[in-house]
Amino acid sequence: MSSTAFVVVGLVTGLTFAGFLVVAAIAYKARRRKFAGYLLAEGKIVDLDLHVLAMGDSPGSYYPVVEFKPPSGETIRFESNFGSRLSRYKVGQAVMVLYDPDDPRQAEIDSTMSQRLMPGMLLLFSVLSICMCILFLVFGLVVTNAAG
Repeated sequence: MSSTAFVVVGLVTGLTFAGFLVVAAIAYKARRRKFAGYLLAEGKIVDLDLHVLAMGDSPGSYYPVVEFKPPSGETIRFESNFGSRLSRYKVGQAVMVLYDPDDPRQAEIDSTMSQRLMPGMLLLFSVLSICMCILFLVFGLVVTNAAG
């Protein structure tokens, strides 16, 4: 690969970094805005729902099912949007729930994963992209200096 190609690839990964960073910031602000008016309530894990993909050999993921009571007294039951192969939760475990006071069915377990997963992943991709950008640019400059 020529030194020009390394510089071009470096610049492209730099632009990718910028894109991931912008999307991460937008996702983080959107999540904060979404949960800004939400209230906290204590809930309880009542079930772990196993979702199995139709394809592949994956054993599936467990999604916690939670019940909680907002001040209205109505029992609300919801399934978390965040599941995993090895559940961090146990049936009967108490959890804090963030919910929309205007529509308590719009709820999520108050956890780092639910609040920061998407922005965190995008930030990680941003860091990896900038590292690749620097690597390609430096390598392109080294090749250019060695050739000339």
